[in-house]
Amino acid sequence: MKYCLYCGSIYSESFRDYEDETCMDEGFTLTEDPDMTEEKFNQLSEEEKDAYELHILDLCRQSGFFHEKKCIREKDPIGWYLTFRFDKYEQLTGRKAKTKENELYYDMKAQESVDRCMALYSPTIKDTPKNIPKCPTCQSTNIRKISTASKVVNTALFGLFGSKRHKTFHCDNCGYEW
Repeated sequence: MKYCLYCGSIYSESFRDYEDETCMDEGFTLTEDPDMTEEKFNQLSEEEKDAYELHILDLCRQSGFFHEKKCIREKDPIGWYLTFRFDKYEQLTGRKAKTKENELYYDMKAQESVDRCMALYSPTIKDTPKNIPKCPTCQSTNIRKISTASKVVNTALFGLFGSKRHKTFHCDNCGYEW
């Protein structure tokens, strides 16, 4: 087990970031407790576990580095259990603790989320053509190409004053032609 002299956080060997040498909350160098392993800790009764927590906090307070306002146990009583009392954390929150064993669980959950999003949005992305002309006035895609016959008739009726000669599209939404 390791602990942070600055905030009092305790880390057990199964915590996914146990190999880090610094506290995940405060960045302070962790101190190893050579007398306590996770295996020993898990064999303790609940009262003995509570007593161990208080013992570590006393060691932190006596170190001269401890900051009461930064103490995770005081700031976030449930989050306090995240790094070493996984059973209690899961019992209080209903969420899986971030252990090395559960890391695979979190990776699978993340992948499931990505798969759900892809299933939901992928058909939309694939089926939507990228180059759809839109009306420059109203942005509608409800447009049609002006036929050559329509242009000829317009020019025959109005001559040089015909408006469709140089136009390509007609918007069926607002009537604009361009």
